Amino acid sequence: MEQVVGWTAPGVPELNTAAVDTLLMATVAPDSTPSVGRSLLLATGIGIGVFLCFLVAGLLFGSWDVGEFLSELSFATVGWLLLLGGMTIATFAIPIALYLHSRLVAPLALLGLVIVGWPAYGIVSGILGSGTIFGLSLYAVGLAPLYVVLYLVLGGGEYFVRTRGQA
Repeated sequence: MEQVVGWTAPGVPELNTAAVDTLLMATVAPDSTPSVGRSLLLATGIGIGVFLCFLVAGLLFGSWDVGEFLSELSFATVGWLLLLGGMTIATFAIPIALYLHSRLVAPLALLGLVIVGWPAYGIVSGILGSGTIFGLSLYAVGLAPLYVVLYLVLGGGEYFVRTRGQA
């Protein structure tokens, strides 16, 4: 099979890869990683963003009734909301922070599997619908402690293999 180098589709300008490389090198040093604090802050921000998007999606598409929620509000409800919110944020923040700081890919791959796996399970089992997606996500978030353990085991294993290969 013949490969044409430098060819672009008609009307599409050719990409100047040298300019892209220069831009990337100017913004990120090749082997630098952000500090632990900066990685955690960015990852926690992403986790909070995901949690807020879930809440907004529930209000817009899940027909959640804010009035009914507020009428049933108690310390236990607030506690559960904070616990589930923290678990949701941790589910997303830990693998992202591990990747940003230590370039560990295994926990991030597991997060991708979790994100794709739960909807795939819902589709295959026939339970995925506009109202059931939120119930299915509660099961997914309920397993957050397992994800955290797996993130740490897989990330530790990757770190061990990587450092053992360098020694």
